[in-house]
Amino acid sequence: MVGIDQILGKAKNRYFGYGHKGTVYQIIRCEITEKPPNFHIIGRIQQESIWSEKSGVNLTPHLSTVDGLIFAMLAAEIYLEKNNSTVPVETLLLTSFEIKSATTPIENIDQIVISIKNSLIDRVNKCYAFLINIQGMKINISLKEKIPVDSASKKNSDKNCYVSNHLKQSFHDILDIQLNEKLEIFGRINRTPINNLNFSGIQSQHEGALSLIEWLIVFSQLSQVAAYRFDMVDRNETNNLWMRTVKAEIVDPYLPESDPLTVQGKIDEVKLITMQAEEWRTFKMSGHTNCHNIRFMGKVAHKLPYKARQTITEGKTYG
Repeated sequence: MVGIDQILGKAKNRYFGYGHKGTVYQIIRCEITEKPPNFHIIGRIQQESIWSEKSGVNLTPHLSTVDGLIFAMLAAEIYLEKNNSTVPVETLLLTSFEIKSATTPIENIDQIVISIKNSLIDRVNKCYAFLINIQGMKINISLKEKIPVDSASKKNSDKNCYVSNHLKQSFHDILDIQLNEKLEIFGRINRTPINNLNFSGIQSQHEGALSLIEWLIVFSQLSQVAAYRFDMVDRNETNNLWMRTVKAEIVDPYLPESDPLTVQGKIDEVKLITMQAEEWRTFKMSGHTNCHNIRFMGKVAHKLPYKARQTITEGKTYG
């Protein structure tokens, strides 16, 4: 049984390892226009460390699903503060999301337009939903007011924005990884604190629980392992894994501390397609925690390197 670094390479060279922790998110301004969608946030990303590296070459950063989800949460927070200022955003919990990626990578990260296309505000049931477009990336998020388990939640004086900084708080290692002939993958999660930050803002009172954004980091890496092992290629031989769609929901973020934190996933369907004279492998995948509190499903794809193309059968479908 092996760990994630033994399969995908050193964490410092991978986006889902340490790369995402070097991302700094900035909100430049808020724009309200007469023509719908009329609520826009202009954001910017700066990368303070290696974003991703393969075979010694630094890859060009683009807007990731993690970035999109963080900007969607920030946009929802600003919208609520401007239009529903009595909503206690610190108690809001991201309970589900669905992301559909743009058809081409968003590489201009100096000025990113985040638009709220629709919103649902239910103060009676304390539920909030937003449909957000980020230059072709479509994101649905659902939030719910929830009293944190730690009732003595500390007052946050340092004003570190939770949603854009909490990934810097911990490192998520995946250990004891196993794959079987049924296209299933298993692993154990170890969350190690690496910083001691105080937080404020949306979801900040739930800092003791693993967020769905943290789980997106975990399940994205499991997807990479499953896809690369299926095609028997090394990460350094591949192009970026394209997260075409990803959905997730959380039943209860406060997992029992006494239980080992384990996850499992599986490849549900595999197809070989041709796009612009290049062969791509597409996967439908799903996964969950051992207690089924967290559930993920998605579609991912990667352009096959020449090595993998030599061993495939045109049009072959699994699942």
